[in-house]
Amino acid sequence: PGFWIRFSVSYNLCYGTIVANGSNAQVEAIERDQERGAIGCFALTERLAGVQSGLVVHTKALLCPETQEFVFSTPDRGAEKFWISQGSTADTCVVIADLHTRSIEKEQTISHGPHAFFIPIRDPHSFALAPRIEIGDMGVKTTGNDLDNAWIRFNDARFPTSCLLS
Repeated sequence: PGFWIRFSVSYNLCYGTIVANGSNAQVEAIERDQERGAIGCFALTERLAGVQSGLVVHTKALLCPETQEFVFSTPDRGAEKFWISQGSTADTCVVIADLHTRSIEKEQTISHGPHAFFIPIRDPHSFALAPRIEIGDMGVKTTGNDLDNAWIRFNDARFPTSCLLS
């Protein structure tokens, strides 16, 4: 069953989300990804979300209009993306994060709720992790040990605003 789960995560969850919600440029990017054999993952669940996965999202994507980037951060261990099938080997990722903007006073941020982002988590040539991203294997599980299940942490990782899905 491991193969079909990996296939479904990459093509249905990751790339299917982009086909349904992405811009023309994002859809063209997944066509290039498929040509080079890239693998995608879908980062929704957080370590401490429990049955409220997707409703509880503490991973933050802060808009920085000065640089036209989002800064992704994982505030604590409980907010790490968790149970991410093929997270250790994926090249790209759809990440669900709480979109924040700065208030006019810039002393605080304003949450706009969970949004989906399409980000490259590995360099397409060297396969090195993108800067400020950590990924680890979940280790032995009670079942499904033929699957690569990982945790992902963002340490102020920066990606262009074009990564936001519509």
